[in-house]
Amino acid sequence: MHPHFQIMGSPFPMTHHRLLLERSLAYHRDIGSCYWLDRVVTERESGQRWLGEIAPSQWFTAFSPIGANEVNAVWPHTSHFLEWGDEDIQAMAEGVRRVFLTYHDLMFSTFNFSCFSGPLGKAAPEFRCFLRLINRQNMHLHYRTDDFYLQKLLKNEIIVYPPEELASLIKDRTAGPLLATRR
Repeated sequence: MHPHFQIMGSPFPMTHHRLLLERSLAYHRDIGSCYWLDRVVTERESGQRWLGEIAPSQWFTAFSPIGANEVNAVWPHTSHFLEWGDEDIQAMAEGVRRVFLTYHDLMFSTFNFSCFSGPLGKAAPEFRCFLRLINRQNMHLHYRTDDFYLQKLLKNEIIVYPPEELASLIKDRTAGPLLATRR
């Protein structure tokens, strides 16, 4: 086992995070609603990628994955981490644990996840805290990094399981919705 857990804090967001914040603001300005809340409604109504709720978080497989076997979660009532309470942290931990059960069954042993926040201490109606969880290549003899030309030069990813199939596999793991509503 070789775990890593890094927390990055800065007055300036990293490039991808900055783009998420900027595009969320543009969506809110142009459409008049929050992209992240709209995404939850769309996924819940479609049902194809919807995994369920671990209150207060909402879980689904990615519509357009940026990594292998990507699973997303949105916290509809929080736009930044200072709004989180124990229930939010417990929901994240429980959701990640449940997804790991399926990753294990699919024989994936490595992963990355990021949890994104809006600017701390400032309500942001255009943004919601959300999580991205993806697989990496499994460790093996003569392992090499999984950052290769397709990702580095072409900005593409190999998608092993289409999002709808991944959602079905996760649901089948527990003979129903993996993430049932907790109240």
